[in-house]
Amino acid sequence: MLHRPELTAHAMLTQALHRSPVQRPGFVAVDLGLACVWLRARAARLLADAPEPHDLLRRAADAVDGSAGGSPGGWQRAAALEIVTGELAGQGAQVDPRTVQHLTRDPDGMLVALAELTACLYQLHDGDGAAAVVRALTPA
Repeated sequence: MLHRPELTAHAMLTQALHRSPVQRPGFVAVDLGLACVWLRARAARLLADAPEPHDLLRRAADAVDGSAGGSPGGWQRAAALEIVTGELAGQGAQVDPRTVQHLTRDPDGMLVALAELTACLYQLHDGDGAAAVVRALTPA
């Protein structure tokens, strides 16, 4: 993958958006946290801009829950949903300890689950324009 965590997180989001297998980056320490924060911030910003964020999050949770393939297990998807829901509820600072706990348990699986949830949010929110929106998010 790429050397900057934000670029790797963007690549993971793009892979998930195109329903390609999402590469597991093998990040540790600060790089792991930076990639997670980048994905979490994209999901939170999208939900903040949505007219009905709770409905969008519910539909994304249903869609991600129904997918299988090479995706992470159920607890990783549930943890990604918990992290993003905490952001939506305005509990960002309180989400951090739970984020660290989940990332410690399965770092790569959590990043993949978060990328897949974020991609699903973009697909539901932006439809056919989701790929262009995500492309515009490429970190400089």
